[in-house]
Amino acid sequence: MRLDIAGARVRGLAVDLRGRDIDPNPLLAAIRDPRDDRVRCRRPGPAHAHIGYLGPKTPAPDATVLAAVAASRGLEPAAGAPPADSAAERRAVAAATADVVALRERVERASGRLEALRDLDTDTEEAAADLRRATLELTDAETERVAAEQRLDAAESRLRRERNARESGLRRADARHNHPERAAAARAALARPLVDRARAAVPDWKANALAAARAARTRAPVIVENGPFRRAAQAAACLGAPVVLL
Repeated sequence: MRLDIAGARVRGLAVDLRGRDIDPNPLLAAIRDPRDDRVRCRRPGPAHAHIGYLGPKTPAPDATVLAAVAASRGLEPAAGAPPADSAAERRAVAAATADVVALRERVERASGRLEALRDLDTDTEEAAADLRRATLELTDAETERVAAEQRLDAAESRLRRERNARESGLRRADARHNHPERAAAARAALARPLVDRARAAVPDWKANALAAARAARTRAPVIVENGPFRRAAQAAACLGAPVVLL
């Protein structure tokens, strides 16, 4: 993502804007508006309206939020659990994202070491070589993450087409008789085990809301205000999404 808002011009998977006087509401609106040039990022999915902002007053997720989590992962009551043949692609995306976060930190450390040695007017050959290696590895990792996301997109598109072909007739027949409240409750039931498992991997601060954000699939940045994370990279790895810390 790339941000140019309230005097802050930054880019990356994990952005720390703490200490700046930035109102989260215009930033959140810019994230969700593809026409707003102040923020360039992936388009928000169905869950972002509920988990795109996490702050001290964020309530625990209700059935509506859980239903949106299920929708973000393509879960429908008639389809049941997500097909096993997309699980590997999801794991690959998560692993590739973690690699990118770790390598970004390594590049930052190597760059800082090189600058420090230059300031001391000492030999920088080894530090410069380490920075080059880290930069090359980061480039490879970012390429792999994009490829993993594309493989996941292709797998989920194929699964959706197959599922829709099976269910289209049934859905048309039952549409008049379905109650929206019952449909949302059924979707929420599918997401609840995912959120319960995610809770074990998030800090205690607003644990239920963080768990819902971790369980959802979103590529748009999640704003975390006054949260528990020491570093933006830590937040991105925990939530499995781009993150802006305020």
